[in-house]
Amino acid sequence: RWQGLNLASDGDLYLYLGTGSGGTTTLFDPNGAGVSGMLPFTANYLVRLSATLTPTIYTTNGGAWTTQSSVNAVTNGSEIDVLLPFADLGITNPAATVLQLLGVVSESDLLDVWATVPDQNLGRVWTQYIEFGALGAGIVPAAGVWADTQLNVQVTANPAAALVGVGNTLGVTVTVQNVGSA
Repeated sequence: RWQGLNLASDGDLYLYLGTGSGGTTTLFDPNGAGVSGMLPFTANYLVRLSATLTPTIYTTNGGAWTTQSSVNAVTNGSEIDVLLPFADLGITNPAATVLQLLGVVSESDLLDVWATVPDQNLGRVWTQYIEFGALGAGIVPAAGVWADTQLNVQVTANPAAALVGVGNTLGVTVTVQNVGSA
């Protein structure tokens, strides 16, 4: 489930999935050759969701992304649920399969990335992704990973109102309070 993106107005969603050996590190470009070496793991599959297309799963063929089939997805405003049978990802034994995942949001029909999940990839070399060590029974994807972590941050100076010149000391206190549930 992706929450917070409206495909009709916000852009396209790409879910990169690594399920084993092979694959590519090339970021998909809907208008031509992708950007090689961008993904932080070797992806075997890609799910593309767009307001203008049927949700589609792609697979790699010689390092290039090729259409495999359509997939089931349910959208409700800014909530998107993608339903992927293990067989569509070449998974025959879920309990013994490692799954790597990276979500990417881009402007509609362009390779203009403005968000990733995990969210610490933009503006630097992409190194973060989500990995499930196994996909056996009882696994809840992202259970607790994106729990509410709203923080209140307050910065105060001591003295509160003083001119500070070269060599003068100003004390600063930073207070961070987790007001969320995590």
